[in-house]
Amino acid sequence: MWQGKRARAVLFVALRSDMLEWALRKGGRWDAQGSLPLPADGGGMAGVAGALRQLATRWGDGVASSPGEVRVVVADYWLRTATLPWNRALQRDVEAAAYVQAQLAAAGHALEPGDVVRHGDGLPGRPVLAVVYPVALWAALADLQRELGAAVTSVLPCSVLAWTCLPRRGWLQPAMLGVSDGVLAMLLRGAGSELQEVTVRQGGKPMVTILRQRALMREAGAVAAAELPVVDLAPGEPVPAHSGQHVIWPRHPAAAASHTATP
Repeated sequence: MWQGKRARAVLFVALRSDMLEWALRKGGRWDAQGSLPLPADGGGMAGVAGALRQLATRWGDGVASSPGEVRVVVADYWLRTATLPWNRALQRDVEAAAYVQAQLAAAGHALEPGDVVRHGDGLPGRPVLAVVYPVALWAALADLQRELGAAVTSVLPCSVLAWTCLPRRGWLQPAMLGVSDGVLAMLLRGAGSELQEVTVRQGGKPMVTILRQRALMREAGAVAAAELPVVDLAPGEPVPAHSGQHVIWPRHPAAAASHTATP
């Protein structure tokens, strides 16, 4: 009898603002879950690199079977994002790179040699989101890939991953989405499948409501939905009483695990 090809194990790694988390998906089950706190003294990317080295060392000690691939989700805290005006240059690779770099510089994002920039294609006339991955993060992930002997096949910002969970009520209508991980709050704005703006602040859940109120006051034409869907990435914490009637708290971060993108 023909035996189907066995699915390879996938190591999911989540780089949060305050910790590194991981879990191995193998044979339809989760295995070898764990976490490491990141330095509380502002260690920055050096602390991230150290935590990734510890993860690789633990795997080398035989804590679980070797993964076939690694997929990474990165908190926007470690990235830089900017909303760019749409331009025809975005439709041509060479011109797009120069245009995005110039727009990032104008927004105050000086690029370091080796920084990796990714941006959406966007629709004509609609804003485009650009994301900058620091070179130090890319180097740390390259080291992890080498130590584990498994390719890093996906590196995705938490904001982009969360946007895929947004219910599509009116495919091209402007929408907002809140994200809270218990430490940081994000307000995401876009239309349809295109994420166009990311705002990140310290403060956790209460800050989500504040960000929404600020957005509505800043722009008269901002979407004023009766409810703001929020992806809650800090399960187990009670919903705050002061959330207000405009916030709902769906708890389904696990539903996003299957959505990945190649950087």
